[in-house]
Amino acid sequence: MNRIGVVLCIGLILILECSLLVDAEELEGSIDVEVKNYIGLVCPSINIPSQNVTFSVEEIGDGGETTYMVNDTLEIHLNITDSSGRKSFVLPRSVMYSVVMVRSFSGSALFPIRGILSRLIPVRVLMKSVNVADSILGGKKSSTIIIPIKYELQSGNITGEDMTLYIVVMGFLPGDVNDIEGIPIVAFEKIELSISYAYS
Repeated sequence: MNRIGVVLCIGLILILECSLLVDAEELEGSIDVEVKNYIGLVCPSINIPSQNVTFSVEEIGDGGETTYMVNDTLEIHLNITDSSGRKSFVLPRSVMYSVVMVRSFSGSALFPIRGILSRLIPVRVLMKSVNVADSILGGKKSSTIIIPIKYELQSGNITGEDMTLYIVVMGFLPGDVNDIEGIPIVAFEKIELSISYAYS
């Protein structure tokens, strides 16, 4: 009986994880990554346009008071090109990324001061990494970046708002940018998002 319970729990977790990925809001465009030369230089560039997205909102009741939580995920596609000629590496070949979403200043309440940072910058994912090539120590490569989107709305009558998405991506190994050698390859993009909210 215990074994059956464990199997059922594992199956439920896998189903929930799969449903999370299916329901993710996928950004148009991609982060293009080239793994080049025999040593495996990682060269990223960002090709994501400004666009419209829709996030799910959950209504949570607590002692007669209702809070409205945005609870969704944002999926960014990695378009990986490997011209190194190698099937695998020993050390990981990855990109390090930071993703920040900033509200329009005019659309944010300045008071109360407490919690103003979380209202102005509701999404902050800093210094994460993802493998872009198979390696012995790093494991398998991944073709997606998943950003958790979770923040509270001030009321239940907000149908949408504009935010700015900032993405910074850095290659794992030093390389060259515009013929300048020996520096980390860093890509930066500012993307305007027009967000619609879907209440459950």
